[in-house]
Amino acid sequence: MTTTELEIRQDREGTAAFWVTANTVLLSSEHGRETDTGKSKIGDGVTAWVDLPYAYGPNIDNKADLAMAKNTQTASYVFAKTDMPKLVQMNVGSANTLTIPTDATVGTWPADTQLRYQIIGAGVTTVTPAGGVTINGSSAGIPVNQWKGGMLIWQSANTWTHIPFSGGSAPATVSGTTGSPTTGTGKDGKPLYTFNANGSITFSTAGRIRALLVGGGRAGSGATANSGSGGEVLDLHFDVLAATYTITVGAGGTYTAGSGGDTTLVATGLVTLKALGATTNNTGNGNYQSNSLGILTDISGSSVGFGGAAWSTANTANYSNVYGGAEQTTNLARANSGGGGNEVGTGNAAAGTLMILIG
Repeated sequence: MTTTELEIRQDREGTAAFWVTANTVLLSSEHGRETDTGKSKIGDGVTAWVDLPYAYGPNIDNKADLAMAKNTQTASYVFAKTDMPKLVQMNVGSANTLTIPTDATVGTWPADTQLRYQIIGAGVTTVTPAGGVTINGSSAGIPVNQWKGGMLIWQSANTWTHIPFSGGSAPATVSGTTGSPTTGTGKDGKPLYTFNANGSITFSTAGRIRALLVGGGRAGSGATANSGSGGEVLDLHFDVLAATYTITVGAGGTYTAGSGGDTTLVATGLVTLKALGATTNNTGNGNYQSNSLGILTDISGSSVGFGGAAWSTANTANYSNVYGGAEQTTNLARANSGGGGNEVGTGNAAAGTLMILIG
């Protein structure tokens, strides 16, 4: 009679972090289980833990075993090797960073490592490569808004590819500007470019932007009944293509009764946007609004008015410099607001402006 001996082995257990750090080579058919995620792997006697696939079979009864463990962060964070089997959730209320460290920092990433993340906080998270690390297709960090996320795949030494898995468009990538725009941060900590003179902006990748265009204001007539007017205001959200967009900022009308210039954003053969300069007196927002007020916008991160008419001694109702109008004196209430010039004196109207918020 033939005798068959059975080898009995006990499953090995440890946390997901333990297994990644140990990077054990399981014996052939030996089981290893993550106690904090419920997931398991079956060894082949050759492959180390981090390169061994999880043992997902067709007869799993406990569906919780398939759930991905979460690593929730409330401040800027640097990916760790222990994040490979997890979903990193960024729950931060202000602008923050999620950094990809160098291979050497973590002791080399396994080939084809995948790092997943999700933004659940209101603050914009910028996925940022550490010095010496490259994200393919991005010359800098990638800003990601709330309720979006993505996956980073290791391609080669210190080189990753970013794949967004959230709905909606990703932010456009700016590769250059002319005209010396002011740069800073606007609403939700997103990059903001402010043009108060003609110039251009080049996008290397298509994506989402928000643009505020304000036409130049009209100067006052020199009579108390005819104060200056504010230029048209456009506040738009849209997707741009990878191209160069030419910017023209409308000049303010010269005293007396000079009309304002148009402010435009043009990509030849693709799109033309225009905020008209003011051409008549005593109205705000380029005569597209019946009263004299301009429009409040939060593109800069706080509520600011643009396109309001000047204060008039003949008609004080609704004339407010809060909305970008001009004072009755020669002073403008807000520079580059597209507000109208005062009705008497020597003050010219305010020039327009163009702001671009990335994302």
